[in-house]
Amino acid sequence: MEDKIKRKVWKLTAGKLSNLELCEVEDLIPLRNSGKTTHVQVKITHIGINFADVFACLGLYSATPKGEFIPGLEFSGIVEDVYHEKDDENLKKHDFKVNDKVIGLTRFGAYSTRIQIQHYYLVKLPEHFGFNLESGASFIAQAATAFYGLYELGNIIPTSFIIKKLQNNNKNKNNNNNNNDDIEDEDDQNKLLSSNSSFYSTDLMKFFVNKKEEYKIVFIHSAAGGVGLNALNMCTQIPNIIIIGTVGREEKKDFLLEKYKDKKIFSTNQPFLSSEQIIVRKKTTKEFLVQVDEAIKFSSDLIISLVDDEENEDLYKKEGCDIIFDAIAGKFFLFDKLNSTGRYIIYGAADYMSYTSDRVNWFTLGYNYLFKRSSIDPYEMITNNTSMLGFNLIWLIHKIDKLSELLYLMLNLIDWEPPVVGKVFPFEDCLEALQYIQSGNSIGKVVLEVNHEEDNDEQKNNKNNK
Repeated sequence: MEDKIKRKVWKLTAGKLSNLELCEVEDLIPLRNSGKTTHVQVKITHIGINFADVFACLGLYSATPKGEFIPGLEFSGIVEDVYHEKDDENLKKHDFKVNDKVIGLTRFGAYSTRIQIQHYYLVKLPEHFGFNLESGASFIAQAATAFYGLYELGNIIPTSFIIKKLQNNNKNKNNNNNNNDDIEDEDDQNKLLSSNSSFYSTDLMKFFVNKKEEYKIVFIHSAAGGVGLNALNMCTQIPNIIIIGTVGREEKKDFLLEKYKDKKIFSTNQPFLSSEQIIVRKKTTKEFLVQVDEAIKFSSDLIISLVDDEENEDLYKKEGCDIIFDAIAGKFFLFDKLNSTGRYIIYGAADYMSYTSDRVNWFTLGYNYLFKRSSIDPYEMITNNTSMLGFNLIWLIHKIDKLSELLYLMLNLIDWEPPVVGKVFPFEDCLEALQYIQSGNSIGKVVLEVNHEEDNDEQKNNKNNK
């Protein structure tokens, strides 16, 4: 009987963070003997830590498996084995090869030194964006969360942007180094049309390309967190977006102002972020709402100055936000601050379930659930023409076609910056890493780094013994 493959994993039964236990297991069958024709074996080098991991370990995450499980949603690493490498090309399931650098998304199981996973959940490390394996482990879950929320649900990317992006991609493929983002004349439009004639008529193409896009105020909670930074990265590249962001501490505001000090609002000379657009959240709802109103007023005035149409400035004045992207909720829930046609996109509730201890205080949780939950009147949504959209990225894991489409668009429509990695912990210090992200003191991403020196020593010993 062939030996199974060794790996180290962190396991626990949900309930307490301190339940985490580092184990050495031999539970992977070599792919060639497993019948897993769609799987790839990856030697994991880095693991991204997410707040959802804390919720899963505490048992607050609805998707948490029953009994003992391995946490972790995202990782990076190097392909160690593929089923089809020396098999018939006609039977090939994917394009991954041994030694490819990859990043991956998994429902659970990333807190490990190795993983066997279906190829649908892997993409090659986007080194053309300047990524390395450390930043790669910090990317896919939070970028996909930002992209799905703002693109799929928020409809933040105008059709004209997509058309121009396609045009530029076609030009690049034809080795044309023209860096102009605009479709300059009718000939350019017709050239683009010729390859898309089954989708657009010439008039329809002109309509989308020349359509004047309305300025939108996009409100991003936790703007200095992993998802927030990816959302900001998207918004730097999209026309007519004015940002309001919130953070929990003054130093996070300073971080954002420094990071974006040279960025401009798309196609303008106006700074992308100013001090008035970043809110350091006050502790009470009343104080916080005053901060929000001040930021909205500043953003509305900014839009009016950018439009520069004094006669019709009332048309551009905004009393609220067009998109609110929220992972905090609780006392910072802002549904009443939406403009007409506004969209409230919620993907978390950090304030509602904010715990810094080893286990959950179920009495406090129950009290919050019963008496402090926000409520929305659906009839008022009709009257005010607003919408509420909630999502959890993990539901996409089993929708393979949708996930593949999302990852493809995400990597081709946006020029991603390597994520900010705030702190790196050794793999053996997983509990400390989770406690650190739980504390709320992190900026950017927290990452575990796997040391494979023991593997290398074992391989050398095996060679010497032969």
